[in-house]
Amino acid sequence: MHPAESLQAFKDLQARVMVPIHWGMFRLAMHAWYEPIVYMADKAAEQQLRLVTPMMSETVQLSADYRSSNWWEPLLPQNQAP
Repeated sequence: MHPAESLQAFKDLQARVMVPIHWGMFRLAMHAWYEPIVYMADKAAEQQLRLVTPMMSETVQLSADYRSSNWWEPLLPQNQAP
């Protein structure tokens, strides 16, 4: 699914928490590795949706008050930073 489709599915399912997976994992797309998560984080913030973005291999308990961070931002090329 594309990021916009994933966000729509999240809303359609009336989910409480969204955890995007496999973004930036494989170099299969024509866009930069960070574009999907930047888009999702922006849209989730605009729409006040709970987005959980653990670092790769980080363990998360969804029942806990997990605080997401945009950990990928320091990795973005300077001229591409949102």
